[in-house]
Amino acid sequence: MDDSVRVGGSGGGWVRRRWAGSAAKVGVGVVVVVVLAGAGTAYAIGGHGHHHKDGHHHKAGRTRSAVTAVQVATAVSGAAVSELSFSGTVASSQSVTISPGVAGRVGSVAVTLGQVVPAGQVLVRLVNPVLQAQLAEAQAAVASAQAKLSAAAAGPSPQAVAVAQAEVAKAQVALQAAEQSSQQAQTAPGKGQPGSSSGGSLSQPAEAVSEAQAALTLAQAQAAQAEAPPSAAVLAPLQAAVTQAGDAEAAVEAQIAQETVTAPFAGVVSSLSAVVGEQVTPASTLLTLDGAAVSVQVPVAESDLGLVHPGEAATISSPAGSGSVLARVSTVAPTGNPSSLTFGVTISPVSDPPWLVPGEAATVAVVTGRTAGAVLVPSGAVISINGHPQVFVVHADHTVGLVDVTPGISDGTTTAVTGLGPGSEVVTLGQTYLAPGDRVRVTERASTPATVIGSSIGGLLTAPVASTPAGTTRRNSTETTVGTAGAGSGGSTGRRGGRGGKKG
Repeated sequence: MDDSVRVGGSGGGWVRRRWAGSAAKVGVGVVVVVVLAGAGTAYAIGGHGHHHKDGHHHKAGRTRSAVTAVQVATAVSGAAVSELSFSGTVASSQSVTISPGVAGRVGSVAVTLGQVVPAGQVLVRLVNPVLQAQLAEAQAAVASAQAKLSAAAAGPSPQAVAVAQAEVAKAQVALQAAEQSSQQAQTAPGKGQPGSSSGGSLSQPAEAVSEAQAALTLAQAQAAQAEAPPSAAVLAPLQAAVTQAGDAEAAVEAQIAQETVTAPFAGVVSSLSAVVGEQVTPASTLLTLDGAAVSVQVPVAESDLGLVHPGEAATISSPAGSGSVLARVSTVAPTGNPSSLTFGVTISPVSDPPWLVPGEAATVAVVTGRTAGAVLVPSGAVISINGHPQVFVVHADHTVGLVDVTPGISDGTTTAVTGLGPGSEVVTLGQTYLAPGDRVRVTERASTPATVIGSSIGGLLTAPVASTPAGTTRRNSTETTVGTAGAGSGGSTGRRGGRGGKKG
């Protein structure tokens, strides 16, 4: 039914009555709007419509006994975690280009492209005949030096001792013969008398004795030397020669060991350029080995760099939704990219799931803040009235009141707020019909999670705030729109706003 009644005669206004349901439901869902021509003001009378002014509800002709059905949830004390999200590329944590340590010819290649190899596996073998010749020469030098040292350390040989002793015996015989000749010369008749002409001959036997005595002394010294053990002065240079020869041999062996190229860590052969028979040098590239462990490289803007530090917790997720894994910030590049004004940050997972493949994209969320004891409410409980975030709180007498809050971290389902205490019952559904002081009947109580993980941008916490469309009030599936005739601006029986161009 739709009746119109003119008020105040000509030039007056019209009273337009729209009935929700049948005429028998008087007082339930009835809205009477008086539009004063030219006044530019609309008044809502009766029903459950409310006019908002400066962010507050004012009742217009309500029935105090009316009760509105609502759904509520209890504000809880929990953890609010802020995150920064980035897109990055999965890369191998280790990647090395392998070159030979020595020059040589490629004798064999033991791996194929794409092969997964364990640490220590043989990759390539080289052949170098020059090194083999040098090794043989070094080994011969070691053997010679060791033989000399061993001979000296063993002491005098029996043959040398026998020769030395024979020389001593020979010198003794010569001395005895010289002494006998000297005695005979002294006792001969006429020898040594005054005026004798043979005095010069007496000196010859004496000289022979002296020479024989000196020869015996030398032979005895040589024999003692031949029989004595080797001294430290004799052994030291021989030992030094052995050590020098051994070092030369070890150096050649080390070079030969580099002819066998092995994997420095477990990984995947990502490139292979070694060819059998090819001559290579230490400047040549044999292959590239990527480590089995992976990480995600993300660019971080300079404005966000202060929120990202090594050791902070993170989560790596696949863009395709195939999984997620806990991670940590490993490194932050000390210098940035001057063109993009970003810094490279490495995120390492605590485990390596199979869906983290080098070269593919991944999403990273880095924890930048954590607040314990935050007050959490369902996001639907936070409404915006003239730009002011508020919640309806249910009092013990089953009436409601509006509380100004400041939203913080939000994941779209749960929001951390300040200005409200834990344990408060907040309206999550049915706010459209409420004004402060209204009585309510709770039809359902929802639970509130004890943790919220939301995003932060440039260090500012973000939280979406629900807003009711302007110019509409929903009641029993009936929408009532109020506007000033011809004014092009609207008012609402619910919240301040307008839907221009609609007449009352």
